[in-house]
Amino acid sequence: MADMNQPPQAAVAAIECGVFDAVTVPVLVYRSGPILHANPPMSRLLGRGLAELVQLHLQDVAIEEDQQRLLAYAQECLAQPGEPPALELTLLSGQQARRVVEV
Repeated sequence: MADMNQPPQAAVAAIECGVFDAVTVPVLVYRSGPILHANPPMSRLLGRGLAELVQLHLQDVAIEEDQQRLLAYAQECLAQPGEPPALELTLLSGQQARRVVEV
C-alpha cells in the first residue's frame, strides 16, 4: 500500500525541477529518456519553451553531427561518479541557430 503522506512522483519531480529555475546558468535535466526540465536560461539558449523541450530527447537539442557524442557523454555522466570532463558541442535552437557550448 502506498504511503498517502508522500506526494505523487510527478509532484516530487516538479518540485525538484523547480529548484533549477532559480539557477542563472542554463540547466537541462535529463535521465535517459525525454528531457525532464529546462530552466528559463536554457529555454532561451535553445529558443524553445519548456512544453516543447519536454517532448524532445536529449540528443534532439544538438546538431546531427553531435547527437551521438552528447548522448554518450550524458550516459557516461549518469553512470560515473565525480566530475565529468568538459565537452564542446553545438546545440541547435528552435529557429535553427547553432550555438557552440561547453558542458
